[in-house]
Amino acid sequence: FDEYFWKAFLNDNFISDHYLLPHNVSENMLTEYIQYIKLICYAQDKTRYLSKNNNNILRLQSLSKLNIHKKILLIYRHPAEHSMSLLKEHQLFCGYQKDDSFSLEYFDFLGHHEFGLHHKPFYLCDDDIAQMASLKKENPDYWLYSWKSFYTYVLDHLSEDIYFIGFDDICNQPFRISAYLKENLNLDFIPEIPERKKTSSYSFSFNQSLLQECVYIYNKLNNLRKY
Repeated sequence: FDEYFWKAFLNDNFISDHYLLPHNVSENMLTEYIQYIKLICYAQDKTRYLSKNNNNILRLQSLSKLNIHKKILLIYRHPAEHSMSLLKEHQLFCGYQKDDSFSLEYFDFLGHHEFGLHHKPFYLCDDDIAQMASLKKENPDYWLYSWKSFYTYVLDHLSEDIYFIGFDDICNQPFRISAYLKENLNLDFIPEIPERKKTSSYSFSFNQSLLQECVYIYNKLNNLRKY
């Protein structure tokens, strides 16, 4: 839940009425964030800090400058499967939030707008945002444009700290991924990856030209794997 750190220190200035905006973070703010991490580790008697935060894409360049030993694990999935999963999550969250106003307030408070009634996309690419604005959120192509925008931005801001891990590889080669994580995260144990079902398939139709663009990006991500 460390997104609230950025909300508090940045006064929500990256959250607009309709979008979440990429932003740079000052050196002083990064120093404060390191202190925040150290305090949490001290309070929990731990030596490692794990942040699972989609919003970190908005400050990716700044986080790459953090003066601590760090790794950025970026898990990616086939665009068709991922887009349909995003759509299903959005529909699920909308249902929850219609029935329970607290869940809507809670996610607004946390600063997470990936799904639900107050969904706000990441403003990462003008062209993709323009296309998304013309589509309803129930349209699978909306989420495919979102996928394209996200990973295009990542490819435009690569750093040595980013380690790409394919979702299919996690499902199909869990022991290989476990060994890779142990080695590259300097762990003294092999992390256990629970047995998963095979990746899902969907019968929904996409804009084929858009899907081909996304598959091209997906193949570029595959080429960046180091295992």
